[in-house]
Amino acid sequence: MVLSLWLSVPLPAGAQSTGGGPTTTVETGPPAAPHIVPQPNSGHEPRYSGDTGSGAQLLTLVGILVAIGLVILGVWIDSRRKRTRRDT
Repeated sequence: MVLSLWLSVPLPAGAQSTGGGPTTTVETGPPAAPHIVPQPNSGHEPRYSGDTGSGAQLLTLVGILVAIGLVILGVWIDSRRKRTRRDT
């Protein structure tokens, strides 16, 4: 109700002028859609230790892979020991 009353209030004649000559707009095509995930090669080199692809992240990945490998190696060695004890 208030919005319709506000819109019906006449404006002064000078309030609607653009203040300059005609403006033109050149469209070069449809605008590119924004991407949530950055596109490849659209970013910057890692600067901080938490940036994607930094040395800290790669070191963490290597540490996790080494830890998983050690667990698998430990299970394999333990199973071989138990198998040789059972066979004798």
